[in-house]
Amino acid sequence: MHWQDTNARYGLISRGFHWAMAALIFWQLGGVTLSLFVEGRPAWLGAWIGTHKSVGTLLLGVALIRALWGLGQLRRRPPALSRAATLGHIGLYALMIAIPLAGLAMTYLSGRPLAVFGYSLWGPHDASTLMGAGAFHTAHHWLGWALLAAVAGHITMALYHHRIKNDGVLSRMLGHSRTG
Repeated sequence: MHWQDTNARYGLISRGFHWAMAALIFWQLGGVTLSLFVEGRPAWLGAWIGTHKSVGTLLLGVALIRALWGLGQLRRRPPALSRAATLGHIGLYALMIAIPLAGLAMTYLSGRPLAVFGYSLWGPHDASTLMGAGAFHTAHHWLGWALLAAVAGHITMALYHHRIKNDGVLSRMLGHSRTG
């Protein structure tokens, strides 16, 4: 079992981070997107949306650990196919970190409490002297939609490389190299 990355494929840890982040991002973006189309707020959707802050904080932690792991694996990982691919991945990482940071800043600057999976990180406080919650709300909102577009582009390019170019890019993240 290969825990670390190689020049042929991503290791078990990198793949685990990738697919865990994909599931968490799907959860976040799926709930927010559905809330735009489902009338009212049925109990199932309310429960889903109710996890947004906890899952977002978890996403930040996983993204930071994943980024540190990726930096430690840079010399071992499969080579990037292009400068565009490298920049696209840097953009995804930046969004995965900036969005939850903006959400945390928005929550704090608004004076609202924050509990993550039932554990209080901070309680309600006077925010009358604090400024910027609105700016962070706007950033969180629009960066979230930018992440949705970036994820769609990421998936599209992975499928393009797999189906059209047949160059083994998707295989590297699925855990097997082209040679087996």
